[in-house]
Amino acid sequence: MDARWPGRRARRFRWRNRQFSDGDPVVRAGALLAFVDAACGLGASEHRLLDGVGVARAALAEPRARISWRQFVRAYDNAVREGFGATEFERCGERAAGHPRVLVSALAPLFARPEHMLAVGLRWIGPALFPVIDSDVRRAGRRIDLHIEIPPGLAPCEGFFHTTTGLMRAAPVAVGGTPAVVRARVTPRFGDYEIECGRSARRGLRLGRIAAALLSAPRLAALLADQEAQLQDGLAAAVEAQRQFRALVDALPDAAFVVRDGVVVFANPAAVRLVDAGGTDALVGRRWSELVSTGDASGQGILRSAQGAAREVEWTQSGDVVVDGAPAALVIVRDVTQRRELERQLALADRMASLSLIAAGVAHEVNNPLSLVTTNLALAERAMASGDDARSYLRAARDGAERAAAVIGDLRALAKPAAATPEVVAVRGVLESTATLVRARARDRAAVAVDAAPDVAVVADRGRIGQVVLNLTLNALDAVDPARAAVNRVVLRARRDGDVACIEVEDNGPGIPESVRERLFEPFFTTRGDRGGTGLGLAVARRIVEDAGGRIEVDTRVGRGTVFRVRLPAASALAVAPASTAGAPSAAPGREDAAPEAASTASRTGRRVLLVDDEPRLRRALADALAEGGYTVVTAGSVADAVARLDDAGAFDVIVCDYLLDGATGEALYEEVARRDRVLARAMVFMTGGAWLPEARAFLSRVGNPVLHKPFSPDELRTAIARAVAAA
Repeated sequence: MDARWPGRRARRFRWRNRQFSDGDPVVRAGALLAFVDAACGLGASEHRLLDGVGVARAALAEPRARISWRQFVRAYDNAVREGFGATEFERCGERAAGHPRVLVSALAPLFARPEHMLAVGLRWIGPALFPVIDSDVRRAGRRIDLHIEIPPGLAPCEGFFHTTTGLMRAAPVAVGGTPAVVRARVTPRFGDYEIECGRSARRGLRLGRIAAALLSAPRLAALLADQEAQLQDGLAAAVEAQRQFRALVDALPDAAFVVRDGVVVFANPAAVRLVDAGGTDALVGRRWSELVSTGDASGQGILRSAQGAAREVEWTQSGDVVVDGAPAALVIVRDVTQRRELERQLALADRMASLSLIAAGVAHEVNNPLSLVTTNLALAERAMASGDDARSYLRAARDGAERAAAVIGDLRALAKPAAATPEVVAVRGVLESTATLVRARARDRAAVAVDAAPDVAVVADRGRIGQVVLNLTLNALDAVDPARAAVNRVVLRARRDGDVACIEVEDNGPGIPESVRERLFEPFFTTRGDRGGTGLGLAVARRIVEDAGGRIEVDTRVGRGTVFRVRLPAASALAVAPASTAGAPSAAPGREDAAPEAASTASRTGRRVLLVDDEPRLRRALADALAEGGYTVVTAGSVADAVARLDDAGAFDVIVCDYLLDGATGEALYEEVARRDRVLARAMVFMTGGAWLPEARAFLSRVGNPVLHKPFSPDELRTAIARAVAAA
């Protein structure tokens, strides 16, 4: 019993179309022909109704012709443009009830009751005409409930549902009944109908129709057989479309995933190979987030294979597709691991080329303060020999050493390996470092100035941002005419523009000709000719900026100059830390800094330090500095010496070790110490005068111990030791 209709048995029939895949679902052309003829009967223009549909009326009249749902909806949209509303569409439905392609007239002689005819028509004829539509038919007595719906992924068509209202109202008249009472609720995507059929014709006429129906049973069977054949044709076409779609996706060289609600429901062979999953079944059902970890940029991330290997990937989502009758996302994934590695190598090559251009200038910037150091130390030595006060000479020597250390620190940040390490970067410091590095090269070409707000910061790799600014600055210096050095200017600017950090490199050179602008960012394109240059600078700069979530712009006017503008997401102004000295120790990632009093506490405890360095003079100086601070120091000149000291010199609280040693590295000593005493291994401090090789940086990053970059002060050394002891 149906709860909605007490006392009556409800008969229900549901039709769910689930057979279409990638192709646009089809509709019987006769359905559109009936609508067009009905609309023309109301004064519409056939030409305008079929405008853009892509099919002529004669083609619609073919018995088994099909059109796409998109074409069907286009005709209805044209009718709306012709002024059709709900009333006009309902009248079209009433007129279409008598159209031969709708088959009401063919069904009418076979039934005595209108509700029987409507039920059969809705269950069999409707799905044959509109295989794309979901429908639900329920009947109890003379009442029929109908729900029809356009599946997700297909265009809406409200006029179609109004046409159905008119058709349901007029259909009973064909069997001698009165028009049905239709209560409809219509939206652009579905229609709900309550259809009350009136009483059928007079008893005698009804008996005659029953007899006719019995005599026409073969005709009914033939009609249903024809509809079944049409349905089978449609099913076969849908299955073939599904097969072709599957073959196309399977043949794609890129990995293809179909994802619904964050879960993989399909994967092609390329996807199986990429993930190394062993088969499609191992991927279906897995969450997308388990396969790919997203990066900072949209459509980029890391995909981990079943064996744990990391692959750099890019993906694009094609939008919603309908698979198995429900919407899903088709995601195409491309493995870009090799391409990214090549890009990193090109970036490193460009960086080295840039360094070669400024090498002479950097040597000058280092030699000047070193000359200051040596001269003042000689003066201090003579002053001390004669009993005079040497402190002013020593202060000047220390100042020169700090200036040299700052230049080396700038160079270190630029020359480090290509692997990115995002951090909060104060842009003004990058611009000032760049100005220092190019000072000698700019001396006979242009004045270089820095105009940067102190609160401008970005989250990026400092070395890569420095490479971008250096490339743009070298380009600007190359663009100006050396003959006009007295008036040439290159200005490095930084400012905030809302949530964007804007970095500009401006020159007042001749500008960039129109013929060159379109090729500026092409790899290996250069205008320097035999004056040097790889042609990679701007291409690498753009890639670095885009990887950091920004963009690079060019504003140039011939005869007036050029501005290269880099726009990146700005970091919080609160995140901008004061610039530290080049030799400051770098704390281990994720560790808290030791308390300020840690160094003085250590100096009072007389901790035992094993100092390992292969440079005798430096080893002696560092040992003296530590002894002066209250430490007990044992020295070693190699890894083998250090291991021997561990064996025969007793326990140590901390080990200070240079990373690059004759015949071995600090990594070898660390592994030996860790094998013996993991606590002591955590209390190691590493020194480096430029351990920029990728394996060195990888090791130092992995272990997380404090690192001191030479040159450094005794106070910085003692602070690093205190950190290491506290962390262990």
